[in-house]
Amino acid sequence: MQETDSGTGSNRTQSTASQPVRAIQDIKNISDIQKEYVAIQAKLAAGSMDSTSFNYNCHNETSGRVTYFFEGRNLRVVKQVYNEYDHFSAKDYYYLKDDSLIFVLYDRLTWSFDSDAGGQDATKDEITESRYYIINNKFANCLQKKFTVRSSSPNNPNTETVPNKKVNCSSFQPVYNKLKLLVRFKTNIRDTTCLE
Repeated sequence: MQETDSGTGSNRTQSTASQPVRAIQDIKNISDIQKEYVAIQAKLAAGSMDSTSFNYNCHNETSGRVTYFFEGRNLRVVKQVYNEYDHFSAKDYYYLKDDSLIFVLYDRLTWSFDSDAGGQDATKDEITESRYYIINNKFANCLQKKFTVRSSSPNNPNTETVPNKKVNCSSFQPVYNKLKLLVRFKTNIRDTTCLE
């Protein structure tokens, strides 16, 4: 994927997520969101989207990288990869169409030493993936996968084989506020300390 330099990234002044989100005419159901997601993923895989990014480190407690992917001048994906202390890491993906949020994927990993394995170096990863489908600025469906990967096991599950479970949707506003915060930084791309 092409990555623009800081100067190019700072010239992008789209109003994505800085104003109230609006309904999108051609996103009417979950199938429409899934088609849009597949199309975006194909463009990302082909390297046909421009990107720009910055790193941050907040008091050595939380550190990460935020990357913005553009199709032309339109922001399509915001990706945040970060760690908190030593035992937690996360990847957050926000997918947009016409300046509106349509899909969110949160991928969380917490690791610890596996006392059940009998070896001091054995670890276990507790993984939680959350998927939020958004239509007309509201959650239309919320799914979750939870599974454990053990370093001592030869037969671990993976995200492809673990089924999604429907879960109760929380409030849309905190998810939207997080995106709004991340988008605020795209007009002045530079490494920083805390995302505030």
